[in-house]
Amino acid sequence: MSNSLVKIFLFLGLLGAMLYFVYYLSSNTPNYLPAPDDTPKNIHIVNNWTGRFGLTFETDLETSSAQIALGKSASNLDIIIDDVNGADHKGKLHLLNATGLDTNQLYFYRILINGAIYDPQAAPSEYTTVNLNTTPFEGQPLAGKVSQASGVCLVYAHLIVGGETSLPSVEYLAGNGTYTINVDYFMDKDTYTPIDPTNQDILIYAKCDDGKAGGIVTKVSEILPDFAVSEGYSVASYDNDLTALPGDDVTATPRPTTITPTPTQPVTRTTTVPVSTRPSLTNLPRTGILDDSNPYLLGIIMIMLGIYLRFTTTRSNIKRT
Repeated sequence: MSNSLVKIFLFLGLLGAMLYFVYYLSSNTPNYLPAPDDTPKNIHIVNNWTGRFGLTFETDLETSSAQIALGKSASNLDIIIDDVNGADHKGKLHLLNATGLDTNQLYFYRILINGAIYDPQAAPSEYTTVNLNTTPFEGQPLAGKVSQASGVCLVYAHLIVGGETSLPSVEYLAGNGTYTINVDYFMDKDTYTPIDPTNQDILIYAKCDDGKAGGIVTKVSEILPDFAVSEGYSVASYDNDLTALPGDDVTATPRPTTITPTPTQPVTRTTTVPVSTRPSLTNLPRTGILDDSNPYLLGIIMIMLGIYLRFTTTRSNIKRT
């Protein structure tokens, strides 16, 4: 085989190895694509407890999938959180729980919609997990049922103490219309301390992806009254701070509906339901080898190729002389 053919094969081999290296890196890098059209809205931090927290939000399309990219560094979001309904869940309503986190730890996170990072120009949101240094109260989970519900529905629950609602506990409504609430995991939204649920009022609000909604305010008991969801329910945009619902004899005092996904209190905090965490962002779809790769890496590769070509050219010139 001539020296020219050897050089060509060596060059192609080197180029193939470099392209594979770029492909490997791109498959483990989040897609910083333009913000998706299906923007998440009504974002709420929920299910706060020791070493955990959750997010709920809505999207406009039934084809939307959602994940959270989470990490201890803003530049290394190496944990992927799937929807509670599974990695394949698509819909307008989303609930994602991050559990098993370190306590008293600042975490950075971004919301991913259909594999694309929502609002890639903004800095990641932040959350500091709590360490309550306490065990939950030992009450039995409450059971209830929602009628006239179809599709996917989220059930929000708050204890009401002194006219103020607690931080929310949220879960998906089961397919048969039932739900459970573990009242041992409610926290005061100002002090981030556990609340004893004994003899407290509880507000329960259900919202479905077909626009139906409904709720009740009742006393904590082992069996909760059933309630129905309907179209045109007057709480059009649930803001996690309502202390009353239509039909109650208490005046509702909602706070502004614009909720920032980053807690402002300098208190440590952090959901129920196990969640899948993975060591890297391997689940994100790729848009192409060059599109996803780091531009600095491409520059290094081009420099290496230039050095190789210069070396082979120099050797050829030396042999000819």
